[in-house]
Amino acid sequence: AERLVYWGAHSRPLSVPLHYAGLVATWDFRTRASSIRTPTLIVAGAEDLPTPPQYSIRMKEAIAGSWLVVMPEAGHYV
Repeated sequence: AERLVYWGAHSRPLSVPLHYAGLVATWDFRTRASSIRTPTLIVAGAEDLPTPPQYSIRMKEAIAGSWLVVMPEAGHYV
């Protein structure tokens, strides 16, 4: 957590969303998500720009028995 906070605090404002947008555009978790067999809670921010809630909804649909909580008025660092 410290590394993530440190990295975010010292980045240029546009570098963070651009970095995550690149990851989201190329990474597809769905092929492996169905193999998750442990209880899974997915937490998303309703105002998350780099990874909007629809990605969390897809993740919840792919992981059997998972739960999804979308936090209102929250961004990426929920």
